[in-house]
Amino acid sequence: MRFILLIVALLIPVQALALSCTPWYVEDAYHRATNAEEAYFVVNGTLSFDASALPEVDFSNQQDTPPETFIDATIAGNLMTLTGFNRFVERPITLVVRCMGPWCADAKNSVPTLAFLKRVDGELLLDADPCTPMLFQNPKQSQIRAVLSCFSGGKCVPDTR
Repeated sequence: MRFILLIVALLIPVQALALSCTPWYVEDAYHRATNAEEAYFVVNGTLSFDASALPEVDFSNQQDTPPETFIDATIAGNLMTLTGFNRFVERPITLVVRCMGPWCADAKNSVPTLAFLKRVDGELLLDADPCTPMLFQNPKQSQIRAVLSCFSGGKCVPDTR
């Protein structure tokens, strides 16, 4: 019986197996940003980019999936300041979409986005990772309130922990 189960397990297609990530919250992104050497800016706005530039996974050649794809993008929205999200910005940025094997970060064009932008050599980068993204698309009001609480020195631990 064990032999049969082993054979069945080996026959399961790799794409049927899922990437298992620890839950990731805006508070986690905030802590990563505040503990980083680079400067971060938080924007609540809309991310725009050419969605056809997103990496596509060929499940028969998963090894050919690039680990990183750099996409020119624009973020337009309100920058977080000491008094809230109240300073309009519109800036070119680079969206960095990371893949782990066949699992790539999810990024959608032209949807509301809470973005933690990292400044590197004068350029703004938005890291999209399958497990620990620095963008939250279609953010809930509770996520907006949470990041504002973190920034103002208030509670900065997800309610689920």
